[in-house]
Amino acid sequence: MAIGEKVWFRPLETPASTLQSAYDPAPDERQIKDSEAFTISLDAVLVPRQAVREGLWPHLRELLRGDANILIASTTTVGARPGVQRVHYFGPAHQFEVAFADFISDTIYLTSDFHPPSQIHLTLEVTEVNAGADERDAAIQAFNGLAQTVGAVFPVVLPYSAFVGGAATAAKKLVDALTSSATSHISDVIRLYPPGKTDDIDLQAGRYVAVDQDRDLTNCSLRADGKLVRDGQEVLDIPYVAFRLERGEAPSPEFVVAQRVATLLTQLSAGGNDPTKSSIEFVGDTLSVYSQFRDLERYAELLKKQKTNPDSVSDAEKAVMARIQTNPALEDFLPR
Repeated sequence: MAIGEKVWFRPLETPASTLQSAYDPAPDERQIKDSEAFTISLDAVLVPRQAVREGLWPHLRELLRGDANILIASTTTVGARPGVQRVHYFGPAHQFEVAFADFISDTIYLTSDFHPPSQIHLTLEVTEVNAGADERDAAIQAFNGLAQTVGAVFPVVLPYSAFVGGAATAAKKLVDALTSSATSHISDVIRLYPPGKTDDIDLQAGRYVAVDQDRDLTNCSLRADGKLVRDGQEVLDIPYVAFRLERGEAPSPEFVVAQRVATLLTQLSAGGNDPTKSSIEFVGDTLSVYSQFRDLERYAELLKKQKTNPDSVSDAEKAVMARIQTNPALEDFLPR
């Protein structure tokens, strides 16, 4: 085991155990395989005041001394897809001087079918937001509603949300803040790969803790609540992010669809600034699948009409049905 790393790991099944290197190979029973369903969730974030005084994230120094608002967001990139941001916290900064876990939403990423297996890159971001108390309260109330509906708060969809009053103003400020250069990364990009890739972190079920720099955490353990412990006491002098990856039942379709919508909107909002072919293919594939789904809906509607009253189906509608029937991608899915 290497000593002095930024990402550490412990299995899910033990209530509290000594950390091990996240770069240790994952045993087969913990490896994430093709087609598995799983969720990555945020457990705890700690930003100790002492670390800020010593020069960590200098532009946050005054932020943590006062009662300013901060926004905690994560960005997840899967394979060649665009990175998708989620909001986890919006409120006073001072709460992060102890391990904090009371998030608006703890969902970082979820999937009902991890196919094809790809690398996952995670980044947690800390951003100052200049919003008044009324705007903050209105935004938090709206965010809580979104989190209950879709399992996460996606900044890219905020302009399309039915926010009113202070929530709408705060939403715009949050979007502007996340696209500014003032964003601070709590940790470097955490790269999780399907097992078998040398010198990278295996994608496996378990709990992870990412720290600010290479550190020896072999004398620390990570509790089930995501809090780092040393000699029976909570660690309060090391900045860290704790998150977990859990297998389980497939997430609800609403959560999965919301994530896909956010991914597509993220790509579309790039406005062609991304010249890579994979990005263009991503949009094309997404819109193609959507179009095929709408064709299936349309065919079922017309077929029902035809069975109810065959004479009511016009020639134009019959032509639409014939066109849909000739699509080989839909052949096995057409209702009979």
